[in-house]
Amino acid sequence: MFDWIRVMFGHLKLLWGKVPSDDKDKIIDSVVDAAAEIFKQFYRASKAESPDAEKSNG
Repeated sequence: MFDWIRVMFGHLKLLWGKVPSDDKDKIIDSVVDAAAEIFKQFYRASKAESPDAEKSNG
């Protein structure tokens, strides 16, 4: 039933194996930077919505 997922990840693994190490490092750095920015925005938004944020600001 979920065999297509296994096949897809198999193809991605083969593709990733063909990528040069320098390019892998750049890709990983880009993904980490993007994820960090997303988590920062999520954290700021959750702090702004919490009732405790009003108490600490004023």
